[in-house]
Amino acid sequence: MNETPFALKQCPECGSEKLVPVIAGEKVNFFCEDCVLCWHLEGSQTTVVDPQACPGCQLGTTACFERWEVSHSS
Repeated sequence: MNETPFALKQCPECGSEKLVPVIAGEKVNFFCEDCVLCWHLEGSQTTVVDPQACPGCQLGTTACFERWEVSHSS
């Protein structure tokens, strides 16, 4: 298995290790197969990716949009 040197090892939201590295534009993000959120790692900072601002990735899933709406509803 190829591992990127700055890989995210565990999901900050659910603790899952089922993270799939995805290319979104010129960035590498990490899609969690368990909680269906996408994360971006910048240095030591990890942030959840807003799907509205994401250029899309090779997964071609809409699950991230659906999960975002549920987790950020008022």
